[in-house]
Amino acid sequence: WNFSALADDAWKVQDWWGEGTAEYFANVTYPEVDDEWRWMSEWTVNSATDSVLEESYANFGFFQYIGNKLGNNGLLALINHMNPAVGEDEDAQAAQLGTFPNIQTLFAEYARDYVDGKIVDTGGKSYPTAPPFVHPAYQVDVSQAVSTTLDAAPFTLIRYRLTFAPGKEYQ
Repeated sequence: WNFSALADDAWKVQDWWGEGTAEYFANVTYPEVDDEWRWMSEWTVNSATDSVLEESYANFGFFQYIGNKLGNNGLLALINHMNPAVGEDEDAQAAQLGTFPNIQTLFAEYARDYVDGKIVDTGGKSYPTAPPFVHPAYQVDVSQAVSTTLDAAPFTLIRYRLTFAPGKEYQ
């Protein structure tokens, strides 16, 4: 209700932050209930391939991290920052999110803490994200000398697992 100007009638554009923050703020209000944990498997699996802008309830962990770092008012400032992209598609939303102050550092630290299992909910429990799920498409066997680039879409926690052939030297 607080951000009705940012919402569209189909609830498509704001679904990524609307439902994710609903789960986060429920945990702020009732820190010991942990109802957001029902989305844990969706978060740990889908975050390996999908941008936060493609997710919904499973974004609770992203918003938990932002809330932990910036506080509730900082998190609300992030949502309010999305105003110029109202009614736009995910690309426009991603571009607008990319202009939020310090978001590159925040997202990089979010990714690191996700992989290390260091994101803590409002009740003080660590979310079990370590070791992280690695999608089979991102499991790379390196058995010969090649040069390759490992890409990730913006605001996506793609994880790569590299397996090296034994007895070889790599740089």
